[in-house]
Amino acid sequence: MIKKSPSKNFARYLKIRIPNFKFKNIPMNGFLVVALVISAFALGMLTNKVIYLEKSIKENSGNTNAVNAQAQGAQPEAPQQVVNVENGKLPLLGKDSAKVTIVEFSDFQCIFCKKYFDETARQIYDKYIATGKVKFAYRHYPIPSIHPNARIAAEASECANEQGKFWEYHDLLFQNQE
Repeated sequence: MIKKSPSKNFARYLKIRIPNFKFKNIPMNGFLVVALVISAFALGMLTNKVIYLEKSIKENSGNTNAVNAQAQGAQPEAPQQVVNVENGKLPLLGKDSAKVTIVEFSDFQCIFCKKYFDETARQIYDKYIATGKVKFAYRHYPIPSIHPNARIAAEASECANEQGKFWEYHDLLFQNQE
């Protein structure tokens, strides 16, 4: 007497037809395995993202004062952040009595710093520095890993500063950056 498997008896009891799959198409099998692996990876990433977001919400739930104040129509207090930037040895543009100081951290070889010099610096000078509303300070921020001549240019500008010609040299470097 041959015993039948319990799953087949159960399937007959419920009158369910269980298909007998035979995967003979080898390329399709590979595709299904790859699709399954990618789907599992994406699901794992999504799960981790949800867990991370839930943790961050729990951590920030104690900081609801700003939300409650905003809901009551009050303006939340802006966090005040004061950064003390020493004037250093480089000269300032503008009046010392100006209440606002703009500090530019720049690299003489950076193409984005040149774009600022070409397009924006003149407008800031005309509107704010020349009118005495703002004083302007320059700080060196050379990035030698991508700008090999930036550090040398910064050192040379320090020499120009000792001769009272920093801003002239600064402008000359940006005008002839290439």
